[in-house]
Amino acid sequence: MTRRSTFTELLDLAEGRLERDHAQRVADEIALDDEAALTFAWIEDFLHDARRMPLQEPPPELRARLRDLFAGHHTQQDDSWSDASLLHDTRKQAAGVRSAGVHDSVHLAFDSEGGRFVVEVRPAGTGAVDVVGLVLLNDGSAGTDLTFLEAGVVRRVARAERDGRFEATGVPETVDELRLTTGAVRVRTRLDLRQR
Repeated sequence: MTRRSTFTELLDLAEGRLERDHAQRVADEIALDDEAALTFAWIEDFLHDARRMPLQEPPPELRARLRDLFAGHHTQQDDSWSDASLLHDTRKQAAGVRSAGVHDSVHLAFDSEGGRFVVEVRPAGTGAVDVVGLVLLNDGSAGTDLTFLEAGVVRRVARAERDGRFEATGVPETVDELRLTTGAVRVRTRLDLRQR
């Protein structure tokens, strides 16, 4: 049985990086193998289209904004975070009469020395939820960045504008921490998004 060329070899052939003998072996395979021929044709089409649409350098303001956005979402542990405490959880503390249906939203309220925030967790499909809420943090006049983490890994980010409202869709329900940053205020809390 002869060895089939890999995708990398087909790409290297299309971009002229193979030695002559190696290139000939791959070209011979393409002539005899319909699947390899289709893959090679796709690679050539892709490279042709990519050359017709060169990437442009983003404006400096956009690059700076993106760098700032991700700089605030590092997961390094330090003492500059204020820990929020859970004030209310509708899964444990009934707030009046609620339906017992499985599609109910969960409401969570938190308090910290940096301010308060509330979140509503809505089912969004298997293993995911939508999270909407209101952030009322001190120094939040310019908006608040929210980071949803799972075991220290960033899974979603959202932004609450000046009015404090935010929405994050398709958040994995396995997320276990929420971090909020605005100005010098940095708040974090453990988070349980399961609907149970």
